[in-house]
Amino acid sequence: MKYHAKYFRHRDAFAENLYNRLVENFPQTYLVGGYVRDLFLHKNNPDIDIATGATPKNIISLLNRERITFNDSGIRFGVIRVLHKNISVEIATFRKEKYGTNRYPAIAYTKSLRADAKRRDFTVNALYLQAKTKKLIDYFGGQGDIKNRIIRFIGGPEEKIKEDPLRIVRALRFCLQLNFRMEKKAWRGILNNFSLAQTLPDRAAFPVDR
Repeated sequence: MKYHAKYFRHRDAFAENLYNRLVENFPQTYLVGGYVRDLFLHKNNPDIDIATGATPKNIISLLNRERITFNDSGIRFGVIRVLHKNISVEIATFRKEKYGTNRYPAIAYTKSLRADAKRRDFTVNALYLQAKTKKLIDYFGGQGDIKNRIIRFIGGPEEKIKEDPLRIVRALRFCLQLNFRMEKKAWRGILNNFSLAQTLPDRAAFPVDR
């Protein structure tokens, strides 16, 4: 399946430079999430997600050297956000998550790209692209699900929903926004646990994988 050949449009020159600087300093750095998904759908997405093996401390050090303004309010989730004009770049350290009694997990940084992919919600949001080498990593069949326009959970749907009921909202939103259909197991998991959506606050906070 082919994706849009031009990763960064002309107006994304800032984001391209930022991505290149990250790769130069931290080779295990990838475009990921909704941005890569939308490359396959030939859609423009001003929200750019980057996953890296670098720690938040190392990321912040680089941004300070480059004199790039950033927001570290999501640092407890391993996330640093850079805003530039109408572009949002979210830089997240590879991480594993362990859920307890609420939807905010304890995290542990990892060097394993597969572990980072496994914690994500849907296969279509777990594609990793290294733009310079054109290397695409897809552990869970996301390319096929984009081609067939299917929303499918990574792992068991019921377990994923019980970890974080916000995934119910996200699954439905992606179906509507992207004109995708829900995979049967995903739909059954949502129906069996729909009451959990009532536990969500009016506005969901960090983290959000776009």
